[in-house]
Amino acid sequence: MATKFKFESLGQPFEADWPVLVPTPVDGGKTVDEEFMVRWRRLPADQAQVIEAGPDGAREVIRQSLVKVYDDEKDVMTPELVEQLLGETRVRLAFFRSLNSFAMGAAVKN
Repeated sequence: MATKFKFESLGQPFEADWPVLVPTPVDGGKTVDEEFMVRWRRLPADQAQVIEAGPDGAREVIRQSLVKVYDDEKDVMTPELVEQLLGETRVRLAFFRSLNSFAMGAAVKN
């Protein structure tokens, strides 16, 4: 069911909790999605353009957009944890997918 668009929200800061689904390989050539929650912040359009600067720019957009990382309902985000997560290819790609679905307002699909 749709609700009325709030034009006054244009250009306003926006945050929401959003799932990150990390595909994890298992025996037999399959994957299992492991999930954790984050809180994303919508960046102004001029800041979000950094993603075109390649992998380092994309990582910076994630760093700037990431507000919290949850373990269950507890915020466990530290700069060290963020760098460790970004250092794992499968997690970094899962961050990209999550942030893109958040930015587009598209529901996450399992």
